[in-house]
Amino acid sequence: MNSKTNQELIIELQKLKQENSEIRALLGDRADDVLREDVILQQTRENFETFFNTINDFLFVVDQQGIVLNTNHTVTDRLGYTHEELTGQPILMVHPPERRNEVERIVGEMKNGLAEVCLVPIITKSGVQIPVETRISNGFWDGKPAIFGVSKDISKAKFSEEKKIRKTSQRKSFTPLLLAINAF
Repeated sequence: MNSKTNQELIIELQKLKQENSEIRALLGDRADDVLREDVILQQTRENFETFFNTINDFLFVVDQQGIVLNTNHTVTDRLGYTHEELTGQPILMVHPPERRNEVERIVGEMKNGLAEVCLVPIITKSGVQIPVETRISNGFWDGKPAIFGVSKDISKAKFSEEKKIRKTSQRKSFTPLLLAINAF
């Protein structure tokens, strides 16, 4: 067994420190600049990931052929898929099979500026439909053209609208009764 003595380790450490000092002397302030840029780049990446993954809307990044490149945690948490199960798959897999042609048509219209939103629901891995309002934007991902999709869950808004319609309907049905009562 070739173990080094403490003295030998100290000598090696001193040599490494000397090499580091020589490199810093050659590079001057550039070494500090590179280190600072690396730290800033890492912080920016962490900030982006935090922002991307704390948004409650469903975020999808797909390539020009509609293949999923990335999603946020809301997608995986709420739809029940793993990141690996979605990445590399057609985005159509998160829409009801019977409405996928409609999604393709609407997304085509959106790309051409003929439509602003797609209201086709998305589905969980277990088949539960979630009503959404999806908007898309063109951009770049890993240096290649991509489409960013943001799907907002409109379940609460839809429920609220239905509740409002029911109340209005109930009022209309009570109006003749109230008129009849007031006539007496």
